[in-house]
Amino acid sequence: MANVAWRDPDLAPDGFAPLSANGAYRACDHLVAATVSNWGGTALEAAAAALFPAARAPDAADAVAVEAAVLAAIMRGPCGAVDGKYADRPDSVDGLPFDPVHRDFYAHLWGLAEAPNGTEE
Repeated sequence: MANVAWRDPDLAPDGFAPLSANGAYRACDHLVAATVSNWGGTALEAAAAALFPAARAPDAADAVAVEAAVLAAIMRGPCGAVDGKYADRPDSVDGLPFDPVHRDFYAHLWGLAEAPNGTEE
C-alpha cells in the first residue's frame, strides 16, 4: 500500500519515513487493494481472462479446483506453510477457511470473468 501512504500527506507527513516502519519501501504503477492478497491476484487474473478470452484459463469450476489444490499442497508439505493466524495447517488463508469463504469468492470472480459483457448471469 506504499502508493496510498506516499500520496496522502497525512499518512506520510515527513516523506517516506512511515513506510519504512512497516517494510513498504517501494511504490507501484498500479495498486491492487484486496482484503486478502490471494483475492487481489485472482481478481487480476480473472480480469485478464475476461479481457483476453483467446488466452482464457480453465472455466470457473476448474479454476476454483486449482486454487483448492494449490492451497492444500502448500499447507501439507513438503512446504508445511501455515496460515499465520493458526499454529496448525488448516486449509485457510488469513484466518478464513477455504470452504466456503474462499471457494465462494473465487467462484464469483471467475463467474464474472466468464459472463458476457462483464455481467454475471
